[in-house]
Amino acid sequence: MEYHLQFTPFKREFKAPLTVGTEILLQRSFVRLDLQDEQGQVCASADLSPLPGLDLLTVEECVVEINNFLQAEKDFLHKFNLFHSNTPVNDLKNLNLKLSPPACFALESLLFDRCTKTQSLAIEPHNQTFKSHLLLIPSSDGLIYPGIEDFPMGQNATVKLKVKNLSQLEIVNHCHQLLDKFPRLRLRIDVNQSLDKNTLSNIWQDFGHAIDYFEGPDQSLYAFLDQHGIPFAIDEDLFVSATAKILDDSEAIEKIEKLTLSNPTLRAIIYKPGHHGGLALLLKIIPVIESAPNKLELILSSPYLSEYQIEMLRLFSYHFAPKLLNYTHGLDTLKYFTQN
Repeated sequence: MEYHLQFTPFKREFKAPLTVGTEILLQRSFVRLDLQDEQGQVCASADLSPLPGLDLLTVEECVVEINNFLQAEKDFLHKFNLFHSNTPVNDLKNLNLKLSPPACFALESLLFDRCTKTQSLAIEPHNQTFKSHLLLIPSSDGLIYPGIEDFPMGQNATVKLKVKNLSQLEIVNHCHQLLDKFPRLRLRIDVNQSLDKNTLSNIWQDFGHAIDYFEGPDQSLYAFLDQHGIPFAIDEDLFVSATAKILDDSEAIEKIEKLTLSNPTLRAIIYKPGHHGGLALLLKIIPVIESAPNKLELILSSPYLSEYQIEMLRLFSYHFAPKLLNYTHGLDTLKYFTQN
């Protein structure tokens, strides 16, 4: 069977301008990849979505990268026949594509989508889904939390509060406001390398009873956090080198293994599919997390993924990584898009 790829660009508008890294975004660009057979029938699909402000390549550059890869690796599309085998997980894990994370995630997602169809995998009941925290980006007046009134604030409800560029007083006020209204709420404080050790220590002292962890503290503070029993999670620092080079899979795995052994208050690894890597790297990280001496969670975080990508991650987890369904992830980003 011969296959070819069809590329179809599309955009999603944000409800309000969104700051991502150094960029202020009004919309999100995607490209739908459709795998077509010799009759032109679509037999698998995936979305490509590098994010300005986070990823090094634009969506157009990723399309060129994928096309160049397919020209150089002319037998790659024949791999879509691999999933008639009985080892689809190993087939995927062993791909080792030398591509940017967005391109890797898109092509591996395409392979998985083809796998679900050729293997005739049963679709699970829709109650088998991700638990997700509510992503809160505080407004300038400190009063508006998009979506919070519609969020199911049960006993185990969790929110992620982004606090970069906020003062200690502003952070304290936000925490008080949330916990006064929802006393059982769990907090994940996304500091994005912006808080010093005194601020972290003070916030932990005031709200430690409600905090799961501080996400993304500066690497220089890991030892301080361990010494004072303050839980933290690692995201961007884990997948890049000191020179900002994206690590390959083996380097990233080695780094995770060392961190789990040397940091007793490390509580979670934050993984952004399509930004940190693809599905193959995700499959390689899971056993490292499970064998860590301290109890660790692997949290999937959406860099404003499409509905199609989030649904694909749900099916992928259900079939190939069911333990992921036990964690509370960061996939609550669709509400930041307009309905179109």
